[in-house]
Amino acid sequence: PIALSPVAKNYFDSSHPWLLGVMRRVGNKPLYEYLKDSDLVLLLGDRLQEWEMDWYDRSLVAKAKLLQVDPDPNEIGRVYPVAASAVGSISSFLEGFPLKKHPQSAELGREINLLRNRSPRPAIYPEGRDGLHPGNINNIVEELAAPSAVIVTDTGNAKLLSISQFRLKKGQKFIVADKFGPMGYGLPAALGAALATGQEVICFIGDGGFQMSCNELGTALNYGLKVIYIIENNSGCASVANYQTSIYGHYCACDFKNPDFVRLAKSYGFPGYGARTADEFRNAFRLAQSAKGTVIIDAVCDRKLNIS
Repeated sequence: PIALSPVAKNYFDSSHPWLLGVMRRVGNKPLYEYLKDSDLVLLLGDRLQEWEMDWYDRSLVAKAKLLQVDPDPNEIGRVYPVAASAVGSISSFLEGFPLKKHPQSAELGREINLLRNRSPRPAIYPEGRDGLHPGNINNIVEELAAPSAVIVTDTGNAKLLSISQFRLKKGQKFIVADKFGPMGYGLPAALGAALATGQEVICFIGDGGFQMSCNELGTALNYGLKVIYIIENNSGCASVANYQTSIYGHYCACDFKNPDFVRLAKSYGFPGYGARTADEFRNAFRLAQSAKGTVIIDAVCDRKLNIS
């Protein structure tokens, strides 16, 4: 079975039958079930970062012998001790293996399908009284995004959902601030992607991150760039609140009132749409795709709902 790091989403077909997903424990139970029972794990450029391994849960690889290939010698065995390693290009390493079918590939495929079927993904997640389920935002964009779309994600819950759940089609690109990326990265990064590619650019961003750098909307206005900004609006820094609650039993300074993002869009001369249900969001996203310039979708999410 194959698992990907966030940046590796650009290099692998998400529909591959052996792919179990991206290294993110939340929202990807089948992958970690398999990892826990593995006796050999080959790491190709992935460093088993803290958040990938649920902040060093050593039980996840307690049985496994780890082999690591990485271009940076300082990363070899940095997080977990490895049995063997090689320093150099990942592509050069893979070129040394013959492309032939393994005699047990059919059996392995059946095992992977059984794991997937234990945690099927709903086409539509049940929504709450206070807004959208964020999983529905992901599913609808995945369905409707252009075949050549560039997906950009900010930090926090918007990032965690998109890296673990968004299935990239061949021809699409994925841009993410890996490791400890700064809040607000996604908004200007999406402008850079629009300027560089000329393709449909979609940015998943939280309401906290959006307000870190929304002054850059002036760049979109002055250069005539088009980005579809999807603000996952939960009236706070929910990922920070969740972390504080899990560690301290409470959180502070993570709730706030937001401006009217639809009016903010219109003040720049951009279309702006609000959505509180999956049907409203689907309609807003289709309108955004047909618009000529940058669009802001204020997707109000129920903070109590998330992918687990």
